[in-house]
Amino acid sequence: MVLDAREVKPGDVKFLEKLKEYKHSVVFKAEVHGTTCVMKVFRDRGPSQWDPLDREVNLFVREFTAYARLKAKGLCE
Repeated sequence: MVLDAREVKPGDVKFLEKLKEYKHSVVFKAEVHGTTCVMKVFRDRGPSQWDPLDREVNLFVREFTAYARLKAKGLCE
């Protein structure tokens, strides 16, 4: 079963275990609507006046865009 992130509210997520911590994110084993999954949570610093205008700097948006492009080419579920 593939979860649609748009249908998940913060109260629907039960964090079970921290799997790995990185500089800009943490990966958790979680449960959403009774389904066990892996959830990556980003530490967002917010926009800055020094951010380049021609490049996306939000890490979630960057990874989501990459996933969407791979999925569109049939390389991911």
